[in-house]
Amino acid sequence: MTDSINTRVEALRREIRRHDYCYYVLHQPEISDRAYDRLFAELRDLELTHDLIEPDSPTQRVSGQPLAGFETITHTVPMLSIDNTYSAEELLAFNTRIRKQLEGQTLEYVVEPKIDG
Repeated sequence: MTDSINTRVEALRREIRRHDYCYYVLHQPEISDRAYDRLFAELRDLELTHDLIEPDSPTQRVSGQPLAGFETITHTVPMLSIDNTYSAEELLAFNTRIRKQLEGQTLEYVVEPKIDG
């Protein structure tokens, strides 16, 4: 069974890297964000469950290459994201995590349609 898990992990890493290249470099995604997120979640879960995390895995690094002309900046306040949330339960879990981080501070959400792909 371990060989089949290792094989699946390597296949997922290759597939995710290919999709990263298509999305970030070629600007021609081949699958939906949701399909990508499913692949990524499967890889992350397999790596965690079977202690297969490696530094060069797509789960351990930012994907893609920055486009020329973008300046690097440091935000004074962290830019937090809802991450990949597809259910009410995941949304409530996100809210709980943020409220713990803010330790009783007033919290407001801004919700916008996704415009980045």
